[in-house]
Amino acid sequence: MKIMSMLIRFFVITGCVIFLLMSRLFTDSEIRWKEEVKLHDGRVIVVDRWAKRQWMGELGHRGLPLWSEIKTKNPNTGAEINWYEDAGSDAYVFDFIGDTAYLAVRISFYQACKKYDFPKRDFVFFKFDGIWKKISIEEFPATFDTNLLFNVWTAASANQMDDNLITIEKKSDYIRSGWSLNQYSMRNVLETPKFARAACDEFAESTKQ
Repeated sequence: MKIMSMLIRFFVITGCVIFLLMSRLFTDSEIRWKEEVKLHDGRVIVVDRWAKRQWMGELGHRGLPLWSEIKTKNPNTGAEINWYEDAGSDAYVFDFIGDTAYLAVRISFYQACKKYDFPKRDFVFFKFDGIWKKISIEEFPATFDTNLLFNVWTAASANQMDDNLITIEKKSDYIRSGWSLNQYSMRNVLETPKFARAACDEFAESTKQ
């Protein structure tokens, strides 16, 4: 009787462990972190960020990004600002002038291309003055450039996301370890001939066939 009880307990515990492992394995990946962000005027703020992606993609590839979110306070007004993206774009710039927040995201996945009507640039620009509005690059302040940690899933795979706070210094170390300054700079990417053909062009052509 005692042996039977021990066996039942063993199988129950084993089943619970297997269930937890399988749940973790097949659950969509999610990361949360705080990040120091240097603004165009030299001030540093802290933003809260979240990102989530599918647990599995095509064979040999990560799952597609599902959503990302950035939350902070406007350093000029104290008003809370929240950006939520459900199409897999990668945020590069988050900055402020007066009451207005500005954001630039790089897009390369089909769902983002479709959402933003297959733009002719690899970046889409926004400003917030009560609600987020899509704007042209000409309306985006020329003094703004990349100040956010991008390709966060690559950073997570390289154990760069383990700290509670991603500091300016840690972000710089990550960039230096795998990215050139040209790749890091949104302005340089936009001006590089290699990127003259927008990532969304191929998707736009496929929808016409």
